[in-house]
Amino acid sequence: MWTHSREDLLIELAGEIEDEDRSLVDRAEERADRFSDYKESRIEDAQRAHDAVHRIADNIPFGQPILVGHHSERHARKDAERIENGMRKTVQMWQTARYWEQRAAGALHHAKYKALPGVRHRRIKGLEADKRKQERNKQEAEMWLKLWTKCANEPDKELQAKVALRIAAMCHLHMPRKEGDREDFQHTPSAYDALQGSFPTLYLPRTLDEVLAVALETYPRVIPTYDRWIDHYTNRIAYEKAMLGETGGLAADRFNFEVGGKVFIGDEWLVILKINKTGDAISSLTTTPRRYFYGSKYKAGIESVKDYQAPKPEETAAVKAASKLPPDVQLSRRRLQTHDDRRMEAKEDVRRSTVYDSRRDRYPRSVPHPLDMGRKLEDRFCLSHRRQAYRPTPEASSVDPSGAHRPRDACNDGARPEGTKPSPDAAHTAPA
Repeated sequence: MWTHSREDLLIELAGEIEDEDRSLVDRAEERADRFSDYKESRIEDAQRAHDAVHRIADNIPFGQPILVGHHSERHARKDAERIENGMRKTVQMWQTARYWEQRAAGALHHAKYKALPGVRHRRIKGLEADKRKQERNKQEAEMWLKLWTKCANEPDKELQAKVALRIAAMCHLHMPRKEGDREDFQHTPSAYDALQGSFPTLYLPRTLDEVLAVALETYPRVIPTYDRWIDHYTNRIAYEKAMLGETGGLAADRFNFEVGGKVFIGDEWLVILKINKTGDAISSLTTTPRRYFYGSKYKAGIESVKDYQAPKPEETAAVKAASKLPPDVQLSRRRLQTHDDRRMEAKEDVRRSTVYDSRRDRYPRSVPHPLDMGRKLEDRFCLSHRRQAYRPTPEASSVDPSGAHRPRDACNDGARPEGTKPSPDAAHTAPA
């Protein structure tokens, strides 16, 4: 993994870092060749140990026992020990050879897997997320540097102390250790703790000038580090995109996705409910749930799409109508107060009428709540969310995002031949 500190160390040791001309598959093939050499060496060691055992065993007549008390007993026991050790070494060398054979196959398999278009596209998305994180870190560092600089230039000392305390309470600036801090405590105080004088038994007091000096020295040092990370991620993304283009790109790049269309993911057709974008690029699709998926929606990466069928205008309108949120639902203050009063009175009644166990008076037995018997769900609970999830019926829409009443296609009962795709009509469509 690349880091700026490792790059600085390599430049200090080698003087220059050149570009890598070999691909991941080429490096994996070299590793596989090296592992194959290890395997051959271990096979030769196993064969030599096996031959040594045979040379010893050939000098002993078949079925000859160890003659206890005979002058040959000592030599016979030594030969038996050599035979046992030789056979153990032979088995161990064969196992080691098998291990290196598996390592060679695994290196090639891993390299080919990393070069798959879908895997490379997910890697690009991860690199783009890391780049955005470093950009946010740089913006925050520039913002804190600007605030600390204004605070340092404030002529009013009383106002400067108040502003510095407010900034220190929001930023994550830590002070370096100072001579006189508690030696058996290795942590460092934050700028806010230093200004407040917190933990006087752990740290020596820091003045406002010391805090300002540390802030004006820290942020100009970390901002170039963020720039190096951003440049690194930019180059990595450009390289991965170039390699992805050489392999033909994703299958989804050929399609123009629309809400209501059908996508082939895995071995089934799903209806698009929402198109999720990161910037200008499509990152994922929210679809109807997959088979054996417990949920009302399914979020699929764009790299997992194998095929696509454009929607009809009425299908797009049906999906948008089914996904539309209802108006806000708010309970009046009087109704909320009445609900709370009834709840508190009911709890008090339960507390007075709770049946206790004679063996454990501290743990009451389970007693049904009075408000939970014979009442509807909306009467028993005060909803904490203002909006409620909309579950359309099959008659109201041609698409049911909840996944209920979805007809099973041929792949559920094994009628579809292996290696074939089900018809897009097997996806979630409206009844005739």
